Amino acid sequence: SMDHMEFLGESLDKIAYHKAGIIKEGVPVISAKQEKQCMRVIQEEAEKKNAPLEILSEDNLNFIEKYGKYIDFLNSSAYDKKRVTGKNVAGKFQRENLALALKAAECILGTFEEPVIFHALEKIRMPGRMEEVLPGVYVDVAHNIQGIEAFCATVEEHFKGRKRIIFGASHKNEEDHMRHILESMNGLESFQTISINGRVVDEKEFQNAFEEMIRVKDKETICFVVGSFYLVGITKQYISRRKEYVKF
Repeated sequence: SMDHMEFLGESLDKIAYHKAGIIKEGVPVISAKQEKQCMRVIQEEAEKKNAPLEILSEDNLNFIEKYGKYIDFLNSSAYDKKRVTGKNVAGKFQRENLALALKAAECILGTFEEPVIFHALEKIRMPGRMEEVLPGVYVDVAHNIQGIEAFCATVEEHFKGRKRIIFGASHKNEEDHMRHILESMNGLESFQTISINGRVVDEKEFQNAFEEMIRVKDKETICFVVGSFYLVGITKQYISRRKEYVKF
């Protein structure tokens, strides 16, 4: 996606070129499906480095999301059809990420027993990725347009009630577009934007916005803090310091 453009370039193919710099001579490359111009760059770089390239398919795995909080996994090739749960892992984009991780593990370690996979998936924790930090309060570090679109798709699918959002972006070039996507979400009850200057979040501004968001909150209302890593970080710090009086 269009991210870190000040370092990686102003177009998807330029960004893909820098990302493809990780490809090493003769070392296998695993990639999810990409935009055409990105895929072309990755294929060209893999060919130059004589690196075998595999474009991943999710066909060997079935994913069932539950209430936006976690994903159940069923390995369709498993003889016992055993199901496992990836707790604190939600979002359609995570299906692809998890399939990539499993394929990479197989590439590095070779074939291993399926109970190892099940055990690993049960242990997954992804702080800041659709993470429930208080009952009915989630944080997510979606901080570019692609991430915000994926966040909205997950929320729309799994949270049908009223929604309150605090948003803050450190990448100002996409801030207006991301805000527009979030503000068009169904069932949006309140929306607040927190200013982020460089890496600094105004703590007082955040505290006021957070307390307002959770005030008079019923069980049907879900709250989200979404955007910059710095915003999600200060949210978790604030809850940790003051959890003794944050009541629901």
